[in-house]
Amino acid sequence: MRDLSVSCSAGYLNSTPLLDLNYVEDSAGGADVTVGILPKLDKVTLLQLPMETFETVFALASEGCKAIAERVRKVLQENTKQLEYRRLQKKVTETELADEITVVCNGMEGAYIRKFHVIECKCGSCGAKKQSPCEWEQHTGCRAKKWKYSVKVKGTMLTLEKWDIRSGDDALFAGR
Repeated sequence: MRDLSVSCSAGYLNSTPLLDLNYVEDSAGGADVTVGILPKLDKVTLLQLPMETFETVFALASEGCKAIAERVRKVLQENTKQLEYRRLQKKVTETELADEITVVCNGMEGAYIRKFHVIECKCGSCGAKKQSPCEWEQHTGCRAKKWKYSVKVKGTMLTLEKWDIRSGDDALFAGR
C-alpha cells in the first residue's frame, strides 16, 4: 500500500472556517469544499467546491485529511504490532513441544533433536550427519563460535538456547 485515500469537508459559517461540517453547518449556506487526498504523496483525488473560496478552504480540508491519515496510520501500526506479537507467540507455542525443530545458522538449515541435543544437517553435502550445536555452527561456516547466539529457531528468530529454556528444558544447557 503506497498511501491512504482520505477525504473530508471544510467550509465557512459566519466567516469562520470549519473542518468537517455537519448537516446544520453545511445547510447554513456558507461556502464549502469536499477534498480527497493521498496525504503521503500530497495528491488530490477529489475536489468539489465553488471557486471563490478555494484556497483557504482547500488548505483547511487538506490539513484535516492529513490528520485523519495520521490517526489511521497510528491505529494500523498498533494493530499490526499486536498481530505480529500474536503470530510470534503462536509460532513459539507451536514449536515448544516439538522433539525436533528446524534451526538456521549462517543461512543453512538443520534439524535440532532435543532428546540427544544434536543437529542433523540438511545441507546435502555431509549426508545428514548429526553434530553437536558447536560442531554444526562451525560446519555452516559461521565464525562466531557462540552457537547459543548464532543458531536460531526458524520462523521465530529465537536463539536455540532461548527456545529450549522457554520449553522448560534448561537443564540441557547446564555446563555447556
